[in-house]
Amino acid sequence: MAAKILAAVLLAATGPMPAGVPMPVALVGAISAANAHAGDTFRFRTTADVTVGSVTIPAGTPGTGVVTAAQPGSHGVKTSTLDLEPRSLQLPDGELIPVAAAPSSEATLDQTRRAAGVPVPLFIGGVFMLGGVGHQARNVTLADGTPFTVVTR
Repeated sequence: MAAKILAAVLLAATGPMPAGVPMPVALVGAISAANAHAGDTFRFRTTADVTVGSVTIPAGTPGTGVVTAAQPGSHGVKTSTLDLEPRSLQLPDGELIPVAAAPSSEATLDQTRRAAGVPVPLFIGGVFMLGGVGHQARNVTLADGTPFTVVTR
């Protein structure tokens, strides 16, 4: 209760967190298109202290986001895709700060790897099918600790 009162006093004194404040963060745990699914959550943490007015968001502040798309690569025809959307940071007092990916981090969080191959029509048992000849697209994988930037919303 005291933390919520303190947060309300800070909010009244400093106003709401302004939008567009950049914060460096890093993934907590690896994420791969091979086993992730749309709707899964992922975690990240801040990697440096960020001060906005009289409020400091300490390094190590946890954050969460949602996998918005995940598709493993398939032999010769299907691309591998992984799209992540950061959503919020949770301050030590429990307050949630809404965040979004910074434009500079979109290439890191939204990736597609193309398959190296050619689609080939096949005639099997009186039915035409589409197959592929080539190499499987490597699955998009982001390693534990992958750095990116979020901004306040």
